[in-house]
Formats: sequence, C-alpha cells, structure tokens
Amino acid sequence: MPMLSRTRFNHLQANTIFTLDRIRLKASALIGNRIARGLGWSAVSLAATRGISLVARLLLARLLMPEDFGLIAMIMVFLGLVNILLDFGLKQALIQRGQEGVSPARYDTAFWFLTGSGFFWAVIVATFGAQLIAFVFGEQEVVDLARVMALGVFFHATSILPEVRLVRLMRFKQLSKAEVYAAIASFAVAVALAFSGAGAWALAAQQVLNLGIKTLLYWRETKWRPRLRFEIKLLRDLRRFSGFMFGSQILHYVRLNSDNLAIGTFVGASALGAYSLSYLITETIRSQVGAVVARVMFPAYSQAAGQIENMRLMHLAVVKYMCLAIFPLAAALAVKSSEIITLAFGDQWSEAALPTSILSGAAAVMAVSGDPSSLLKGLGRGGTIFTLHAINTLLIGVPAIMIGAYYYGVVGAACGVLLQAMVHSVMMFSAMHRFVGTTALGVLKAVLPGTALACFVVILCATI
Repeated sequence: MPMLSRTRFNHLQANTIFTLDRIRLKASALIGNRIARGLGWSAVSLAATRGISLVARLLLARLLMPEDFGLIAMIMVFLGLVNILLDFGLKQALIQRGQEGVSPARYDTAFWFLTGSGFFWAVIVATFGAQLIAFVFGEQEVVDLARVMALGVFFHATSILPEVRLVRLMRFKQLSKAEVYAAIASFAVAVALAFSGAGAWALAAQQVLNLGIKTLLYWRETKWRPRLRFEIKLLRDLRRFSGFMFGSQILHYVRLNSDNLAIGTFVGASALGAYSLSYLITETIRSQVGAVVARVMFPAYSQAAGQIENMRLMHLAVVKYMCLAIFPLAAALAVKSSEIITLAFGDQWSEAALPTSILSGAAAVMAVSGDPSSLLKGLGRGGTIFTLHAINTLLIGVPAIMIGAYYYGVVGAACGVLLQAMVHSVMMFSAMHRFVGTTALGVLKAVLPGTALACFVVILCATI
C-alpha cells in the first residue's frame, strides 16, 4: 500500500483540506486509490441520504406530531434487535474472509440461511412481536404499524449477500447510487402520505420502501445469483468468526437503543419522538459517517493485516477526517440548538433542544475514536471488540442511561449517552495503542484541524 513521502506529508499537513475532493486526494496517497474512491462514493451516499433524511424529517416534522415519530421509534427498537438475530454476524464474516476463504458454495449457503432466517423473523414480528412491543411500551397503536414494518425484516435479510458482494469488490459507486435512489423514492412517498393525513403510517411506509427499493437495486447491480445448494459445514466454519461479531452487534444494539427503550418506557411516545429528533441530527449523523468509513475501511484493514505502520496511519487519517466532518456540526448544535430546533421544526419540538446540545458533545467525543472496531476486526480481534463493548455497555452505558431517563427524562438519557461515549473513547484509544502503537500525540495532531474549525464555528455563532 503506497506511503506518503515526508515532504508531501508535511506539505499536506500544512494545508488543512476541507473539501471532499481534496480529502480524497490525501487519502489516495495514504491508503490507495481504490479505498479513496470507495470513501469518496460512500461520502457522496452519506451526504445525499442524510441530506434527504434531514429534509424529509424537516417536512414531516411540520406535518406530523412528535408522538408519530415516537411510535415508529418504539418499533425500530425491536426491529433493530431482530435484524441482528437473523444475520448472526454472517455479513461481517463474509467480508472479513480472504479471497480463498469465500467459495461460491459458501455464498449460496449463506444466502439460503439468511433468506430463511429473514422469513422466519418477519413472521415472528407480524404475529407475536407486534403485541410484545405494544405490551412493553403500553401503546396499542404500534401493533398494525409493526406488522407492516415486518416486511422490512425480510428485505434486509435478502439484501445482505448482494451488498457483501459489492463491498468485497469495492463497488461503492453502485452501493451509493442504490442508497440514494431508495432514499429519494421513499422520501417522496412519505411526504405524500403525510400531506394526506396518514400520520405515523407515512413514516412506516418510508422505512419499508427504503429497504425494499434498496434491496432490488443491490440485486440489479450484482451479477451473482444463488444456486440451490446448502452445506451446513460451510455455515459452521463462517460462524467461528461471526459468533464474536454477533455478540458485539448485540452489545452495540443495546448501546444504541437502551436510551430509546428507557425513554419510551419511563416517559412516553411524545418524549421519545423529541429525543429521536435530537439523536437524528447529532449521534445518527456521527454513526452514519462512521458507517461510511467502516464500509470502506473494514475490507481495507483486512487486506492490510500485519502491516502495522500502514494500519496506524490509516486509523489516524480516519480520526482526522471524522473530526473535520463532525466537530463543526457538533459545535454549532451545542451552542445554537434551541434556535436551530425551533426554526427548522417548530415550537412543538422545543423539548429536543437541550438533548441535542448534550448529544452533540457525545458525537464529537465518539469521532475522536475514529473507527477502531473496523481495525480490530481487520486484525481478527473479534474477542477484543466484544470484551470492550461488553464492559462499556453493561457496566457504564445501560445503568447511566436507565437511571438518567428514570429521574431526568430525555435530558438524563442524553447525559448517560455522553458518559458512555467518553468511556468508549478512552477504552478504544488503549486498544489502538496496544495493537498498532497509536500515541496520544498522534491522536492530538489528528484532531487539531477539526478542533480549529469547531472553534471558528463557535466564534461565528457567537456573533450571530
């Protein structure tokens, strides 16, 4: 993998790059043209899909009430767990495998397992799951909504294999186009339904259509088609790696959804709707940036396993670019959340202002970590990921969020998320130092450009 010369490296460091095109040029010199192109296309997809999502939320928030968003958030808490259970970490295992470790028979076996699993869980959601959600949250309105949204479970299951194929081939342009087209189409339908008075059904339709259209486009872009064969021994072989990934995904799910569960249970649908808005414009954007980076960097780290110097430089580059992307937004939201929320969404969403300020801090703290999970997965350290996530989630995150939500509502839950983010960053830095030699000075240099830009934003906001 090509390395930057010292002269070129110093020159580029002296000129902070803020445009996507220049960021891609620097990444190209550090981590290779294919990875840089993948990061660029994924960034385009992120900007487009997140932009569409925010515009859709802006319009839908004007047409719908916080309770409508809260009902959908309750269902998504349950569906998020179901999507992990049906996958069982196979997606990550297939991406992580070297070229010689993924045979046509293994792809076929994984496809039929995932398709059967998706059908099974979709039926479970439509029958027993819908009633369970209503019982947990005390909202009978979610039953019919959940039954329709169960279709999304099956769509998700059947999208995994074509997505894996495209990721392994680094065809991120095709992935990005599919995601953007799906976001646009589902957004248009949701807005039309909201105008007609459909309420929460507009949001449910958006979720299902987005997954369905994206799945169809994934299959269109990949030339692979499954054959009718299933070899259980190949599935068992994959699960030796996927088991750790499954456990880590469960813990990640708990970390991301314990706040929604706590607020929905202790406070109610309206408060959960307000909190979901705060999460969308702070932590969700941060996690989507991370997802873009992870999609590209996980296969890159897997290919570079053993090249410790390259992996450390890639990790620090990711930290730098994530901070450049997230710090300015977090700074603006931290100091101007009330004005932004009221202006963009209306007075009925004012409850989301303070949680937005707090969660913007959590997003900034998480950005400092970069994408350590992809690096550790690339090194085959699934057990390390699982252990770190288990300690932080079960001992820090869940107790802090539950106690905070019970006593202080959405503000308390947001403070719990911030605490968990801080502990996560410390633990992940320790892991990066141990496995690839990352130093505090290296991280400090990586975050300086983003910090300088955030300071500029704060000064600008203070003058407005």
